[in-house]
Amino acid sequence: MKLVGVYSSSHETFKDEWFLRTLKDDYEVCLYPSEARGHGNYMEADWQQAVRFKSAKIIETIQKNWGEVFVYSDMDVLFVGPTKTTIQSCLNGKDIVCQLDDPGGNLCTGFFAVRANDVTLKLWQQVHAKAGIRLPSIVWCEP
Repeated sequence: MKLVGVYSSSHETFKDEWFLRTLKDDYEVCLYPSEARGHGNYMEADWQQAVRFKSAKIIETIQKNWGEVFVYSDMDVLFVGPTKTTIQSCLNGKDIVCQLDDPGGNLCTGFFAVRANDVTLKLWQQVHAKAGIRLPSIVWCEP
């Protein structure tokens, strides 16, 4: 199973000192350097450039690995144990599995598994088309 990730110069230390050193599984690791420069602050130009690069690499991976499963990970992930078996189990019968990013229900795009197919390709093409566009905030109200 492939593990795909992108990183900019601001995250090379994460990649080398944390991510790669703590990886526990025998993934085929495919990491791509981004030319984005800056601090990566939300919605700033370098952040938008990095998000577009990330979504383009995910689309490319889906297209080149049709029918296969792969994992995407940001470089600020620290592995405390194996993940591959759990991911395979959770993905059984599903197209994508990911974590919740916050109590409001937003999905985490920093670590997830994808089955490369029409559904996930269309999803990531939509993400790529919207990358860098400020969307309206959603406020969840508890009754």
